[in-house]
Amino acid sequence: MKVALLIHHLQIGGAESVVAQLARHLADDEIAVEVFCLDERGRLGERLRAEGIETIVLHRRPGFDVSVVWRLARLLRRRRIDVIHAHQRPALFYGILAGLLRPTPLLYTEHGIEDRVSFSKRIFNRLFGGRVNGVTAVSNAVADGLRDIDGLHGDIQIIPNGIDCNPAPAPPSQGRRRLRAFGIPARARVVGSVGRLHQVKNHQLLIQLVAELLPRYPDLHLAIAGEGPEREALEQSATRLAVAPHVHLLGARDDIPALLREFDVYVCSSRFEASPLALLEAQAARVPIVAPAVGGIGDMIASESEGLLVPCRSAADPSVSEFANAVGRLLDSPELGRALADRAHARVTREHGQEHMLESYRDCLRTIATRSF
Repeated sequence: MKVALLIHHLQIGGAESVVAQLARHLADDEIAVEVFCLDERGRLGERLRAEGIETIVLHRRPGFDVSVVWRLARLLRRRRIDVIHAHQRPALFYGILAGLLRPTPLLYTEHGIEDRVSFSKRIFNRLFGGRVNGVTAVSNAVADGLRDIDGLHGDIQIIPNGIDCNPAPAPPSQGRRRLRAFGIPARARVVGSVGRLHQVKNHQLLIQLVAELLPRYPDLHLAIAGEGPEREALEQSATRLAVAPHVHLLGARDDIPALLREFDVYVCSSRFEASPLALLEAQAARVPIVAPAVGGIGDMIASESEGLLVPCRSAADPSVSEFANAVGRLLDSPELGRALADRAHARVTREHGQEHMLESYRDCLRTIATRSF
């Protein structure tokens, strides 16, 4: 069986990283994998190509590009694709339309949720949802959104994201070598985060967090790994709040698991998350976690047992002081942090191993491939 993983692009991001995992590890004696990108190959796609994994770019133009439908249908025929595995809504849209020209079973996986979906999209889903042979979501919150917002009904299987939890995390590097390269003292207290610099990640809250905590912890430093359109705004906020020497934007990194081990506390500040890989990696690295109780995070971390979850009364205006109180508890009590981190590590190993995720997708694909169209 030949499977085409279809996605908008493979720049660095959560859904994109999952597709890269599937491209590398999904294949077995029964399954072969190729990757189709609607827009561009991206950084992760270039890595896959360098590793010898087939990646094809369709160069979609802005708006509805009908030529992509024809090109994708031809690719499905010429490359003898047996199943399309579409990730995210744009891939679903083009996968369905190409499947009308070259009938091919389709599995749809959604990694996030939208606040609203246009009326035309809901009509499209109602008219053509029957062309989808299987739907999976990375969390219960995403599945609920597909039903309530997107108007997709029927069975939706939950397949949580997974990571490679082995080998066991190594101890922190001597003297925080990676962070020292950014001017962070070896003995500083470090609050860290990983994620694309985008408004939905709400990194502005972290800048405010530093401003609130710095009087109590003058050796506190914030490190954010990731790149994106909010970088300049974050730099301006750090300057305005007079905390710029304590805020470090590390850019895109290829050493996240090792970098996480140099953090004292990991803070997720997102307005919404489905099943964030960075949070799983922090759990695997045994870093104590503070995160908002939004989206699928509550399915990943039990508050007060495996991390500290901050209630969010308003996603648009979360309480900085409540985040500050949670981070302060962990900075004041390393013993509490270690206990939470150990239990979080046990959970991620038990429930979010990469092989469990891969086998779940293999089962879905095998089932779909045997169904008559």
